Amino acid sequence: MILKFLTKSAAVLALSGMMFAGSIDGRWKLEPLEGQAKKSAKGKSHTATLDLKSSGNQLEGTLSAGKKRNATIEKGTVEGNNFSFVTKTTTKKGERIQYWKGTVEGDQLKVTHSAKEGAKRGQSLIAKRAA
Repeated sequence: MILKFLTKSAAVLALSGMMFAGSIDGRWKLEPLEGQAKKSAKGKSHTATLDLKSSGNQLEGTLSAGKKRNATIEKGTVEGNNFSFVTKTTTKKGERIQYWKGTVEGDQLKVTHSAKEGAKRGQSLIAKRAA
């Protein structure tokens, strides 16, 4: 009886955590954290947009950063309010792979990306839901 109660309570808590986390589906504008903004030679800040769609625990979408810098999201997963995915882009120096992970917090994503899978450090970003 107690085990049944605990199991049901855990399920309710897990579902309520997912409801408060917010949906990851939609368009998100990525912004560097304070002091991390990189600017082009013309003094403009670089901006990027994530277009995300989830289906169960699968995540798909695109990352757009300017006219020529687009990447399709690969290996995307969503678990509760946590997500992760991989992007691959082709540069003059060859293929560039980025590993992304983060959390959904209402109308904001806290995101970290790095060039190595499982890296403990990376660039931290905030993504805000685009109108």
